[in-house]
Amino acid sequence: MKILIVDDDVAISDVWSLWLKREGFEVISATTGRDGFNLAKKDMPDLILLDQILPDIKGNDVLRMLKQDPQAKGIPVALVSNYSENNLMQEAIQLGATDYILKFQIEPQDLVNRSKTLIQDGNKDYQTLVTNAIQKQLTIFGPGIALIKLRRIPGLAIADDGTITSMPDDPRSIIKPLVDEFNTLSPSVVKKTMKPLLLLTQSIADLKKQAQQEVIVPPRTADQ
Repeated sequence: MKILIVDDDVAISDVWSLWLKREGFEVISATTGRDGFNLAKKDMPDLILLDQILPDIKGNDVLRMLKQDPQAKGIPVALVSNYSENNLMQEAIQLGATDYILKFQIEPQDLVNRSKTLIQDGNKDYQTLVTNAIQKQLTIFGPGIALIKLRRIPGLAIADDGTITSMPDDPRSIIKPLVDEFNTLSPSVVKKTMKPLLLLTQSIADLKKQAQQEVIVPPRTADQ
């Protein structure tokens, strides 16, 4: 798992980086908001720890840029700051921050634990996404052919009624196989009749390069 720290306080960044690396995280860092934004799009981290007060722009402005970017908007972002101004905190939450951490109130180990929780919560979003996608496949293609396709996917177990009985701890690992299986069914359906299904990523490997890809899933036709 990769964490991006965006903070111009190098001393704090180095301490947090050391503790996170001890727990097995890969850590990358930036000291300005714009560099942090560009690095987020390039490396696609699993979590961003974003300082509120930066040399060039506010953390909330970086957050707004991230959430408006199709590629990066799915990355969980926690604002970190020495300032507990209600206006800044409320704005951050409204913009989509997953947490607001006060530096002077958190110890390094607590930060590590909080980071783990935020990443796990992010994975729950992927699980919901995959579950919805699977239900969509069952609706479009019918339970017969859909179940055959779904049961080919390693790590996924699904009952005859379409209930998911088992899924990998990291559901992102089955998104690409899921898409690949169903894209073979109707490769030449006219675009106007296609139904878009928004998936955050194709696979864990692809997550490092992109966070969003629109996968076109055709509607079920009479001969399917």
